[in-house]
Amino acid sequence: MKKIVAILLAVLMVLAMSAVAEERLYIPVMAKGFQHQFWQVVKEGAEAAGQELGVAINFQGPPSESDIQAQVDMLNSALSKNPSAICLAALDTGSVTSQLTDAAAAGIPVIGFDSGVPDAPEGQVKATAATDNAAAAGLAATEMMKDSAFAEKVKAATPDSPVRVAVLSQDATSTSVTQRTQGFIDTFKAAAE
Repeated sequence: MKKIVAILLAVLMVLAMSAVAEERLYIPVMAKGFQHQFWQVVKEGAEAAGQELGVAINFQGPPSESDIQAQVDMLNSALSKNPSAICLAALDTGSVTSQLTDAAAAGIPVIGFDSGVPDAPEGQVKATAATDNAAAAGLAATEMMKDSAFAEKVKAATPDSPVRVAVLSQDATSTSVTQRTQGFIDTFKAAAE
């Protein structure tokens, strides 16, 4: 989280330094939603960076991470205001490809954050500030296996006496969530062998 806010701050600083002195930068920051505390922390960091650098920040996000059309509408609205740049954590890259093309044609840099804009056409996302979700979740699996009693039980499992470990994810479509889920599973399986 701190890494993402720091990278967004760096991007804002670069954009601020390249602006004409009397012109105030306007950067909409579009999250995947507002429902989680994570997004509230990102909002606070983006707004604090904007205030520090004299950049107008408009933090937006749909009510939930399944409201893809709401995010597309927000992106269309942001583009109509000709912003200095756009920070985007895309819910679905396929749903925003025409907006990415429009931004590139208008010379509006798009900066991805969180899981960014996965599989965006080359050159349409100028930078991405993201966590390695698979590695982060792998740390959880590694830590779990440090419990020697648990690790012994897992390693002693057989088809007749299995050990079941449930992995619950908050959704099945978000790239960051699916990467975390798979990262945990892969690391856990490797540690269990």
